[in-house]
Amino acid sequence: QHRWLWSPADDRARHVRRYTKKDLHQKLTQAGFQIELSTSFVSILLPLMLGSRLIKKSNCAYKPREFGMPTPLNTALESVLNFERALIRSGLRFPLGGSRFIVAQKPV
Repeated sequence: QHRWLWSPADDRARHVRRYTKKDLHQKLTQAGFQIELSTSFVSILLPLMLGSRLIKKSNCAYKPREFGMPTPLNTALESVLNFERALIRSGLRFPLGGSRFIVAQKPV
């Protein structure tokens, strides 16, 4: 989510676009889905993500290293995401984040 977060990492992951919350909700409801849960995700790490994007946009020679980070760092970041997932499961919803998590269902 958030078009302003587009970076070479998105290119490397072969992303096509970053949607807004409004765009995603509209597309799902137009397709007949009912949104059961919608929240931002990668919210706790958003400041790091944003800082990383800003630094990399100023460095034209940047090659994404997010796909090959050291195991201890990857494990630490994964722990933060696991904590965030537990908060979402407990009912907390985040207004901002690097990704959007939506659960939607088509009525029978």
